[in-house]
Amino acid sequence: MVNAQQKALQSLWQGVCTVYVRVPSSVPNPATGRTEYTEEVVADGVPCRLSFSRIAVTAPDSSAAAVTQQTKIFLDPAVDIPPGSKLTITQNGVTSHYAQSGEPAIYPYHKEVPLVLFERWA
Repeated sequence: MVNAQQKALQSLWQGVCTVYVRVPSSVPNPATGRTEYTEEVVADGVPCRLSFSRIAVTAPDSSAAAVTQQTKIFLDPAVDIPPGSKLTITQNGVTSHYAQSGEPAIYPYHKEVPLVLFERWA
């Protein structure tokens, strides 16, 4: 049952997320003998919200601050995001690909998952 607090929080979620995992095929490639991997969707059309924050870090021997950006996704705590997943998120008309970069923080009405830009499958 969705209560009023959860409904209010979810009304802020303007994005849509698709979660992919990499799974091995059941039969090796006959030409190479190698196991081929494919992407499999484990969650599709999940309402979410991307959050960006910038942190300025200054090293003791540096005169200029390095600015890093942290990215988090907010979504329903019931949505399972396996470690090593790829997430495709569309928010405000922009689609980007991310990978889970850490353990999620789970709260009663939402889950926060730290992300990094997806480069390739490991």
